[in-house]
Formats: sequence, structure tokens, C-alpha cells
Amino acid sequence: MIYGRNVVDSVELIKEVFMSCKTPIAVKKPLREVEDVTEEEIAALEKQYYMKMLPPDKGWYHDGRIYCNEDQEYSSCHPALLKLMGIFVEEENIKIGEYNREVQKKLDAEAKSYN
Repeated sequence: MIYGRNVVDSVELIKEVFMSCKTPIAVKKPLREVEDVTEEEIAALEKQYYMKMLPPDKGWYHDGRIYCNEDQEYSSCHPALLKLMGIFVEEENIKIGEYNREVQKKLDAEAKSYN
């Protein structure tokens, strides 16, 4: 219990202490960057874009084992992997932005209920 003569003067402080003890509804997620893409996500991207979105400038193709082009350059990973990772991160950041806006709405609604 809280009691005493100066409780009325400390209502905001008491309210702040109680609010700091509660469990938050949700936490906003940070936006992702290309460096944050995991190995599993890269493998999924390579599987999803197998023989798709190959750079057209050098005639890239997959020979069943590795990617090759007309200049006899070879690559074990998709030649446009960085571009695919950028597209993936943009799509993920759109989802994260929507999620963060929903979290902010919930946080704002909760803050209004305590004021």
C-alpha cells in the first residue's frame, strides 16, 4: 500500500513507477538490411529464383551444377543474388513497417487508457 501525507503530490511519479513495471504489449522490430539476410533465407531465395531474374547482359544460364555465362565466368550462387537480397529486404521491411504501425497503435491506445 501507498500512504502518507505527500501522496497527492507524487501521483505522477507513482503512476510512472507502476507503468515501468508492466509487461509491454509488443516491441517494434528494427528494419532489416541486406547484411541481415540469413543463410537459410539466401538458400530459399536461390531456390525461389532458380533460372529466374538472371542478368541478361552476359547470357547467364545454369548448367545443372553452377551458373555460367558466355564469357565463361562461373558462379556457385545466383549471379543476381545481391539484387534478389535487396528485393527480399524491401519486402520484409514493408511487412515490418506494417507490424510496427500496428504496435504503435496499440501502444498509443494503451497510453490513452492510463491518462
